[in-house]
Amino acid sequence: MQFTTQEMDPTTTLFEIEVEADQVKKAFERSYRNLGKHIRVPGFRPGQAPRSVLEQFVPEIDAKREASRLLIIDSLSDALKESDVTPYSTPQVELISEDILETDPFKFKATVYLPPKVVLGDYNTLTAERLPQSVADEEVMMALADVQRQLTEVRKVEDRSAQAEDRVTILIRSLEIEGHEPTIFLVVVGRSFGELDNQLVGMSPGDTKTAQMSFPYDFEDEQLAGKMQEVELTLKEIYEPLIPEIDEDLAKRFGHESVDAFKTHIKETLQREKDRMDLSRIEGGLLDQLREISEVHVPKSLIEEQTKDDLEAMKTELKEQGTSLEQYLEANQITEEALNDQITEEAVKKLKNTFLILEIARSEKITVKESDVTAEIHKVVAGAGLGTAEQRDMMKNDELRRRVFTDMLLRKASQWLLDRALNEGADDTVESTQETSEAESNA
Repeated sequence: MQFTTQEMDPTTTLFEIEVEADQVKKAFERSYRNLGKHIRVPGFRPGQAPRSVLEQFVPEIDAKREASRLLIIDSLSDALKESDVTPYSTPQVELISEDILETDPFKFKATVYLPPKVVLGDYNTLTAERLPQSVADEEVMMALADVQRQLTEVRKVEDRSAQAEDRVTILIRSLEIEGHEPTIFLVVVGRSFGELDNQLVGMSPGDTKTAQMSFPYDFEDEQLAGKMQEVELTLKEIYEPLIPEIDEDLAKRFGHESVDAFKTHIKETLQREKDRMDLSRIEGGLLDQLREISEVHVPKSLIEEQTKDDLEAMKTELKEQGTSLEQYLEANQITEEALNDQITEEAVKKLKNTFLILEIARSEKITVKESDVTAEIHKVVAGAGLGTAEQRDMMKNDELRRRVFTDMLLRKASQWLLDRALNEGADDTVESTQETSEAESNA
């Protein structure tokens, strides 16, 4: 066997391998033996028929495919070992020979992806400053108004006409579109669109009128959306909102003795959220700076895998929202190729951030205690609603343990970087029996 290597980039090496004809012949012999074990040949025990007989039962294309597989596995393994190269993911193989013949050498290329390479910049020079965060009384009142909206109930009324904030069911039928069927809608008076709101105010249950209206482009009925139409409008039912008062009863529903205590709780909650968002802003800025001063090379295979996972996650989220990728692309006036480029760009950024943080963890000897990993897994298992046997299996799941360890390590190292940049100090001495390299290899 002969081979050459070419570094395509810091995480990709191209192997060009040629296997001598005598080894190709031996691979064909092994190929027929392997395939013969699964073929019933009259007069012979499984795996005992000679090749001359097997050739009558084994399709030539199958024999060639198996011989190619054996040659690639053996020769690539030897080449990697001789080159002292450990692939980070499954190599991509491309045959050079158009066909494999027993009498000819066998040639192929293998693109081998190596582990990510990180050269950290001087992260100790990174600094950050928190912005003062405060919660205004108006924000507390807006939050209380949201609570009121969430608790609002409705009551059907029949003895008055529609007014602002009523929930009404209506029928709309175009008088200009032939065969247009009446469509029923539930709208809040004063929150639909101006022309419809004006028509509804003063109508009573059972009232019908004709009106000329200009419908918005995002109107639910596609036949009416974006058009000026004369329509028949019928009001079917009126439901008035029953908005709870901001009083002691409301406060007690949320576990507080008074309105002031409830307001204090809301203000503290808003304050924590603002502080969290500010820290998130700072952390994002630190990672941006860290990428700028560092070198991170991520294998193409990992980027493709992350991009694929992120795209599938996006499709799932869109489906849960009742829409599709095609509708999303149309609404945002973007091509699928452009979206894929955006997702890939974010995937690269995400991966670089991960490996930079893991490198900081290794450099600063930041680790995670085994007991903390176990405790975290207990939380995951307890919240999964599984039976005893399934919980036991999850507790023994090495892959789950590696993921939990990695997530905890990333959080701990990120917090260390944040504390250091804010000059709030960082704990460098957390003990663990697992190495940071384990997290990187499973990130």
